[in-house]
Amino acid sequence: MRPQKRILYFLLTITIFVISCDVSTLIAPSPPPPVQNDINAIIAQTAAAAATQTAKFFTATFTPSVTPSPTRVPTDTPTITPTFIFIMNSPTPVPQLIITPPTAITPSSKDYECQLTGQSPVNYATVAAGQDFQMSWSIANMGRKSWDSNNVDFVYLTGARLYKLKGADLPKSVAPGEVITLKITLTSPNKSGTFKTVWALQSGQIVFCTMSVSIVVP
Repeated sequence: MRPQKRILYFLLTITIFVISCDVSTLIAPSPPPPVQNDINAIIAQTAAAAATQTAKFFTATFTPSVTPSPTRVPTDTPTITPTFIFIMNSPTPVPQLIITPPTAITPSSKDYECQLTGQSPVNYATVAAGQDFQMSWSIANMGRKSWDSNNVDFVYLTGARLYKLKGADLPKSVAPGEVITLKITLTSPNKSGTFKTVWALQSGQIVFCTMSVSIVVP
């Protein structure tokens, strides 16, 4: 027998022997079915891996928010506002004391004598109907005797009865050469016209130093 044929028979024998063996030993065993816990573990691992991959693509960035600083509200600066006072003319003028030019007061030879030095309001001033107003006369004692406030009165004498009180005591005693201002509140009539009222000083039965005022009620 030739050597080539021997080798061929040997190989053929080996091949038949290998085939005749249990083929199942050559096939890898199939993996056992996964247990429920293993499935949960696989799901958890898969979710974690997915989250990791997602985090790679979506990296959280911190965007600082700008908080506006408080705006200072301007405060009003106080300013000085000029005040205007308007004086309107009224039917009743503001009483003004009219002083006559100064004259030498020479004592009279009479015991009781006076000289008018001023009055307010002046004669024929316009006064609204039914209006109260203050009348004043300034007079100088030109007599030889003093006007004792306990004995000399200031009284209504005649004319329009504009008075609230018919008389009053002197506010003080007046020596010869002194000047005193007598004041009394009067009320104009409720009808239009020109009205004159006359007043005087009186000491006992002696009436002297008459003074008067005339008003116009429109």
